Amino acid sequence: MLLSEGNTDVTFTTHAVTQGALRVFVRRILARVWKRPITEIEIAGGKLPRLHSGGGYKRKVKFAIELYSNDVHISHLGISIDRDGEANKKRLALLRAGRDESEKEGRRLAPSTALGVAVEMLESWLLADTKALAKVLGVSGSVPDPESIRNPKATLNELKNENPLSVNEIYDQLAEYADLNVVMKRCPSFKQFANEVRQRFAQ
Repeated sequence: MLLSEGNTDVTFTTHAVTQGALRVFVRRILARVWKRPITEIEIAGGKLPRLHSGGGYKRKVKFAIELYSNDVHISHLGISIDRDGEANKKRLALLRAGRDESEKEGRRLAPSTALGVAVEMLESWLLADTKALAKVLGVSGSVPDPESIRNPKATLNELKNENPLSVNEIYDQLAEYADLNVVMKRCPSFKQFANEVRQRFAQ
């Protein structure tokens, strides 16, 4: 099960024809870990729960782990959110605190939960490989440090220009064609998440 906050990250609308860029990235990472092709139906997608009583990301992670630990059909859980600015640099620590507490409580999925925070947004990861950008969007030239771009979503939208593909289709294709090694090199936050997926989903 893969959870995020945006529909372009993990598509969770009914009868969607796209997967969501985060799901594509995770599928490709897992293909390396498990040494076999991964079908999209093996990775369910959902939205990180909104809690009306507050509690922030720590409580959201605890709630998600508790919720999905009760489903015997789910063997692993991945959660990735955007940092959305330097002011939110503690978000990864909050996610980990929620997982740590869930592990102490003995929640089944806690040890198999991978956590990530994209700096500043998942779009940063999609901007990392210029060859993928050229293939999907027909743009040339280098992109500056993706994680230093304040609003990578706007940057990617500018590059989209008049491309006839939908935003979701573009995101999926960029995640599909990107060289994972290049993305890991240019985006430390992606490398951190990819390492978590490799380690936590290895079992």
